[in-house]
Amino acid sequence: MALIAQPFRPPDSGIYYLRRRVPDDIRQVIGKTEIRRSLNTRNHQQAKAAFVIAYAESERFFQQMRSGHSGLIASPRFDPFPIPICTHATTASESESSPTRKPLRLLALIEN
Repeated sequence: MALIAQPFRPPDSGIYYLRRRVPDDIRQVIGKTEIRRSLNTRNHQQAKAAFVIAYAESERFFQQMRSGHSGLIASPRFDPFPIPICTHATTASESESSPTRKPLRLLALIEN
């Protein structure tokens, strides 16, 4: 039975991570068997929201590697996710006080 992808939380730190196995066909290109990325939160609800975005970014990264864009890797500590994840939760009063701030839509983030 396959498991559903979900945020990983090591017991020593309590910070959630995206943890993904690198597909066999691009493992040599990336040079790793697994990628990990901090979701920068200890809150489970925020981690679930950030996980969806990070998972989509990792899938996009894997597709780029399959299509031959392996020139992106500059060092062994290469971060496959150049876009930082924002886990800041805004309150209703914050969003009303800043008219330039637009809410992010998950579908728009995945399609870009």
